[in-house]
Amino acid sequence: MLLNGPILEFKPNGFIEVGNSKNGQTGIYKAEENDISIRFLETSNYTGSVEEGKLVLGFVGCIEECSFRYRRIN
Repeated sequence: MLLNGPILEFKPNGFIEVGNSKNGQTGIYKAEENDISIRFLETSNYTGSVEEGKLVLGFVGCIEECSFRYRRIN
């Protein structure tokens, strides 16, 4: 399987870990229905939603198209 970006691992306790990146990041997330908010402890905040089975995240306060799309892997 070809992976071309970071892997987000959502833990059941509200924590998130980013793998497959230069500097592993950790943070917290809150999910409600199809909406999610993520705050990484070292960097920015993100908001997102699930659209057509994919997670779409964007920087909070971004005024341009700066979103990332993720798909679920097992």
